[in-house]
Amino acid sequence: MALVTTSVRTYGFGAFTADEMLRMAFYPSGAGLTTFSTFPQRPVWVEPDADGLVKADLVPTYGLRPVVWYTVRFEWFYTDPATGQRLPGWSEIKGRLRVPEAGGTLGDLLETAAPPGSVMWGYGPPPSYLQDVIYADFSGMKLRFYGPTNGGIQ
Repeated sequence: MALVTTSVRTYGFGAFTADEMLRMAFYPSGAGLTTFSTFPQRPVWVEPDADGLVKADLVPTYGLRPVVWYTVRFEWFYTDPATGQRLPGWSEIKGRLRVPEAGGTLGDLLETAAPPGSVMWGYGPPPSYLQDVIYADFSGMKLRFYGPTNGGIQ
């Protein structure tokens, strides 16, 4: 297992309150296997401590077959100020979390969208979370470029 750590804060820079019951989920992109183990596509749920620190013990994705990554999702409850009703809230970070054996911090491991105008490369078409970048696909005998709208350019 690999330890992935992060700190969860509100945009006001505070920790979520205990009554909001924040949970963080790591959703695998699919089932995977190693030589000795198989892993069904089941999310891993963790809760932050009182200071907002999160520690998740995850299966390393490097070496899994087929290629697997995690999607990071947050779920919580909040009280509507007008009605007092408890409502669910959620958000998701666009990107792929690939986890090495050594683990690490979420901010260092998460593959997220690049700033617009960036030049990137890879093997195969660009991932769906990459928008407004120039991307070179080196997977075939013929180099293929993708422009800022992710439409193919030869």
